[in-house]
Order: sequence, then C-alpha cells, then structure tokens
Amino acid sequence: MRAKRRSGAKSLQPRRFRGSIRGGFFGGRGASVLHRSSVASLRFGVFELDLREGELRREGLPVKLQPQPVKVLALLAQNGGRTVTRDELKAEVWGDSTFVDFDRGLNFCVLQIRTALGDDADNPRFVQTVPRKGYRFIAPVERANGDAPAAPPPAVAAPLPQETATLVPRAAVALGLVLLLFVAALLLSRRGRPDAAAPARPARVMLAVLPFENLSGDPAQAFFADGLTEELITHLGRSDPEGLGVIARTSVLKYRGARDTDIARISRELGVSHVLEGSVRKDKQRVRVTAQLIRASDQTHLWAESYDRLFTEALSLQDEVARRVAASLQAKLLPSAPPRSRPSTLHPRAYEAYLEGRALASERKADALQRALALFDEARTLDPQYAAAHAAAADALFQLSMRGRPTREVLPLARAAAEQALQLDPESAEALSVLGGAKLWHAWDPEAALQLLQRALRANASFAPAHHDLAWVYLAKQRPDDAVAAIRRAQELDPLSPRATIDVGWVLLRARRYQDAVAQANKTLQLAPGMSEATACLAEGLLALGQGREALDLIRRMLKEAGAPETELRRLDGPDTRAALRTAGEWRLERMLKRPGGPASWHSVAMEQVLLGRKDDALASLEQALLAHEMVMVVFDSLPAFDVLRSEPRFQALVAKVRAKSS
Repeated sequence: MRAKRRSGAKSLQPRRFRGSIRGGFFGGRGASVLHRSSVASLRFGVFELDLREGELRREGLPVKLQPQPVKVLALLAQNGGRTVTRDELKAEVWGDSTFVDFDRGLNFCVLQIRTALGDDADNPRFVQTVPRKGYRFIAPVERANGDAPAAPPPAVAAPLPQETATLVPRAAVALGLVLLLFVAALLLSRRGRPDAAAPARPARVMLAVLPFENLSGDPAQAFFADGLTEELITHLGRSDPEGLGVIARTSVLKYRGARDTDIARISRELGVSHVLEGSVRKDKQRVRVTAQLIRASDQTHLWAESYDRLFTEALSLQDEVARRVAASLQAKLLPSAPPRSRPSTLHPRAYEAYLEGRALASERKADALQRALALFDEARTLDPQYAAAHAAAADALFQLSMRGRPTREVLPLARAAAEQALQLDPESAEALSVLGGAKLWHAWDPEAALQLLQRALRANASFAPAHHDLAWVYLAKQRPDDAVAAIRRAQELDPLSPRATIDVGWVLLRARRYQDAVAQANKTLQLAPGMSEATACLAEGLLALGQGREALDLIRRMLKEAGAPETELRRLDGPDTRAALRTAGEWRLERMLKRPGGPASWHSVAMEQVLLGRKDDALASLEQALLAHEMVMVVFDSLPAFDVLRSEPRFQALVAKVRAKSS
C-alpha cells in the first residue's frame, strides 16, 4: 500500500524535478544515507524519521514526503548543527547519476521538507538555509538508541496538522488551500517588516506568471495552457495597487516554450521578485495541472501543488487554480476581502475561440483585429454570458476605430460590447478601459476618461493598457509629471512590449524630458530593431537636443524606407545640416499633400510646416485637423514642435475650442 501511495504521489511532481525521484526508494546512492549507521530513527520535536522504512511520522502518523526529500532530510538531520554543503548533498543523495538541474531539484526537495515539517524558510525551526553554501538542521535531534544532544531539546511548537497522502480530489483541494495560505505567509511577510517606532508600507511585490507548458502532446490542449496563464494574470491583477504588480501577458509570452528557464534572468528582464510557472498534462480522460511559486532572489520554491481533474472539468479547474493562487498572494494584501474573481465560461469552443482571438488581437494590425473580432463574436454567441469575450470584442472594435475604420461604424458597437461586459462583470478593467479610451480620443473628454480609467485600475491595478491611456489623459489635462508616472507604470507592467516602451518615449518628449526620451527610444530599438516609430521618436529627441547631424542620419533612413528616390537622398549629403533637414521636411510635406484623397492627417502636415517655419500654413492645417475631429487633437498643444505658435491668437483659439468640446 505504501509503495502504491508513493507511486501516485510521484506522478504529481512538477516536470523539472521528476528526474530527482526516479528509481525505488532504496535505489542508487541514497541508500547509504539511510543505512550507514545502526541508528534506527531520528526524533526532532513531534516528528520521527524512520531510517529503515524511509518514512517521516508526526506523533506516530505518516506524513506525506517523497523519497528524495526523505534522503535529504536524513542527511541533514544526521549532521544536525553542521552546514551540509550543496556539493555534499549532491554526492551523497544523487551520486553520479545524471541530473541536469540539480540546484532547482534540491531547492524543491527542501521546499517539500519544510512543507511537511510546517517550517518557514525565513524563520526556520528545523532547516536553515546557509546562503551560497547549503543547509543546516538546527533543531535538536534525538536518536532512537538513546544518543541525545548534550542540552535538552527546547519545546518545539507543533506545526499545523497535515493530511496523510491521498489522491481523493476533495482532500487534495483542502491540502492545496492550506499550502496556498502558507505560501502567502512566506511570500508576503518578506514584503517588509516595519519598525515599531516608524511603521512603513511594505515593499511592492512584482510577479510574473510564465506561460504554462503544454506537456500532453495534444495541440488541442495548448489553448487550455494559454488560458490558464491569462486567467492567473487577470485574477492576480485584481489586487492592491500598492501591494502586488503582475506583468502583462504580452511581456511573458517571450518565455513560452523556453527550456531550462533561467529565473534570475527573467527576474532581471521583467523586474520581478517572484515567478509563477507550471504545466498542463492530459492523460486519457483526465487533466493534471502543476504550479509552483519561486522567489527570484534565491530561487527558493515557496509553494508547489498539483491538481488532477476529469477533462470535462478542465475549465472549472482553471478558475479554481487561479482563485487559489490569488488567495495565497492576497491573504495579507487584502485581509478584509476575499480574492475577486471574474465570470468565465464552461463552453470549450467559446473559450478556444476567445483564446485564438486574443492571439490575433495582440498583433494590433487591422486585418488581424478583424479576424480576432470574428472569433470573439463566435465566443459570445456560443456563450452570451461570457463577459471576457464581450470585453475583448469591445477592445478589438475600439482598436479598429483607431486604425482608420470609420468611427461612426465601429465605435457604437465597441461601446455596446463594453457595456454588455460590464453588466456581466462590473469590474472588467478591459471594458472600462475601452470606454475610457473612447471618451479621450473620440469625445475629447479627458475628465470622463480619467474617471473610467481610474475605475479600471481599481478593478485591476495591473492592467497595463489603462495606465497607458491614463498617461495621455494627463497630457490632455496639462499634467506632464503625472503623465510620465502613469506611462512608467504601464512600462513596468509590460517591460518587453515595444509598443509600451516607445510610448514612454513619446510621453517623455511631450513632457520636455528630451534626454530621457532619447534613452527610451534607444531602449525600444534594442527590443525591436528597425521599429519606425522608435526611430522617429529618437530623431525628434535628438533634434530637440540640438543634435541635428545625428538626427539627419535617422531621417535619411526613414526617407529611404518611405520610398524616397536616390536623387532625393543625395540632396541630404551636403555639409549644411540645416539645409539637409529642410530638404527632408519638404519631401515629406509634398508627399503628404499629394496623397490621393488628401492628407491622412492634417495634424502631421502642421508638424512638418511648423518645422519648416511656415507658421500660417501650420495654423491653417491645425484648423483643418480640428474640423476633421482628428483624435490626436485632444493632446495637440502638448507637442513641443508647436511651442513657437503658442503666442499666436489662432493657436490659442484652437486650444480653447478643443477644451470647450471636452467640458
């Protein structure tokens, strides 16, 4: 019976550590750890480790612990009070066997030991971490043959009772909840320890939910793995804005399918203190999800759990896992309120269509958005109560309105979809953000937009697009410092998105922080070499700093990409930088004005004209942009290029008209 129980438990191990428990309990080098002395068992506190049977007991009852962690515990307890190095543990427990990720395997074994003993890595009573060296067993150990420590063992508080091993789903769920709450105490207690004389707000926790890995070999299961990742990001994002930040999906997608993930590198790239990773495996009619939470600073595994369900229960399991992990992280962040969840769907095809649409919509291109919209429409037709599908459709429609689709056609549909999403889920940050964006860019009403976006961020403080739009709201309200803070927050939550990083550059330009804007544009070009918007932002920043020659090199490249003939490019080769810049501006202006059907943007025409010194023409073009209700006019007066026009009565009249429309 014991062998059967161990075998079943073994299958629940997360994928990266399975190699550490292969073979029978007494197989391999680990047998010598348990049998090298005549001692039959070791006692510490209320626990007894039977070295002959390889079993840990608490007050006589078996405690669930895998074979490999038992071997590690035996070696540590037999050397109580002495630091056992990681090299010793590797040699004694793993021997010469091939193990590609020993460090993480050992970390996971120690995590299991601490969980079984009710121990705390930060305030240990049994196993103490010795940084960069190994581990030390610090509790007094009594041997069964009467060989006891010189000093009598102090009383050890009994840890929480732990259930014995079982695969009955109800018991597994109960144990998972206990472990999740335990994780919360471990993780959140490290956020800061205020001093008695001067209480301080704990430091903010930043978390990345890496794409869950599909281990089933069934491509149809990929949508479930992606969906679980997104659900976790959304659930965890609905938390304390000052307590927990969750990295956006667009940034974590970079790590999908990565092998031997380097947690330290991810921590640096994303700026996170903790990482959640996991996997999904389908076996016959069942689906198994494993998840583990890792502290990046020392790669300590704070929590790990497995969930086993029938495949027909897969979508409800997804919500369950998300809620339980959220509960573990929110236990101290929101002590007076339970974790907030969102209505989901139990319709498999609706969910699959939603996820397929998400993947397309993330491209932010008109044709991809149109195809994504068709999938979102399919999802909400199959399940009219599916709030996330309505919100996603609203966002796709709104994005199409920003990319040339007639506003009168798509904007009412976007608003209707957003309102439907809010009826089903009043805390849908995505739907609120769509309505806020529509108020800013289409209605020119920054105050109404501000209220909606603040509601979105109260619902989900980690929703990066809301922070992004909030920055432009602040620019419209002449609050540049607040705009920079908001766009920086958006970047913090989505650090690997070129779109997020280049918008930081544009906001910095409008805030007159030219050196910072140049640095940001260069950073974006490292993420996305050749990105035209980043090149344009860099060129404008360099011009503002008086570095015309450097800017000209970039402008030459942009003109070539725009189709300028070689004869035109050769006109930029002279020694007179100002003349070359003027030549480039004239070519671009002529190209805009000769466009069939007229300029795509009179605002852009005005920018070229003012840079060429044609103030009256620029004012006339801005008046045309106002008549055309071009979206960018809501923030036009924050553009540095127009500073030379500010004293002009016509410019002041334009500013007054835009503000009147927003009042």
